[in-house]
Amino acid sequence: MNISKGNGKILMYRFLILGVLFSAVTFAQPKATIQFFGGYTLPLADMKGNFGAYQSNFAGNGNPDTNTYFLSYGINYGISFKKPLFIKNGNFNVTASVMFNAFGQSKDYDSVSVKLRQNLLSLALGAEWEFSPKRGKIDPFVGIDLIGSVVNGSLTETYPATTLSLSMKGAFRLGFMIGGGVDFMLHQSVGFVVGARYAFANVIGKDYSSDIGTTYFLGDAQHTINGAVYPAKNIRFVQFYGGVSFYFGK
Repeated sequence: MNISKGNGKILMYRFLILGVLFSAVTFAQPKATIQFFGGYTLPLADMKGNFGAYQSNFAGNGNPDTNTYFLSYGINYGISFKKPLFIKNGNFNVTASVMFNAFGQSKDYDSVSVKLRQNLLSLALGAEWEFSPKRGKIDPFVGIDLIGSVVNGSLTETYPATTLSLSMKGAFRLGFMIGGGVDFMLHQSVGFVVGARYAFANVIGKDYSSDIGTTYFLGDAQHTINGAVYPAKNIRFVQFYGGVSFYFGK
């Protein structure tokens, strides 16, 4: 089929106009957004540590990571709710989230297998700023939250003839979280979100107690044992997440 130069220019202009209109598409500001998310969590500061190459330095005896929680990886998942504070200018949102972070590390030595777990169940309340002047298809945002977390965990050492199981007594800590991401609106009601958050989970509430039997404690406050002073531990981590957004009340 032959297309004249004039008709070709007209078609080109039409495609350009359609492209501009498509890129400028905006959707009505939702009155509420719910997001389901999950991803990888990277332990930082005193959370991150190594067991050591040999069983003899797993919990000391030359291990430089003794004053850490010996964690090497983590996962996260949860649900977030956001609502514009001012409907006419919906760039500012109030937010609430419930999230779960599960950290761990495992290692097999010659005579024992060690499995360590530490979990945080957190409630976050905060605020978020969206950069799009109107609700567009691509909506970057930043936010800050106050978080309250219940921390617990377990340590299992499996020997050829026996198993030693220890459990952490639950502890409550207060902290904060900052982060940002991008919400991609695919439809009036559905989109997807990607982002990252930095959390400092134990700003308030640090404490120390000696272990009792098979129960151990978070022990994040500065303390002294046999004349040796151990500094306070900071629970910090970064969440990388992705998820699905549902928009309501347009």
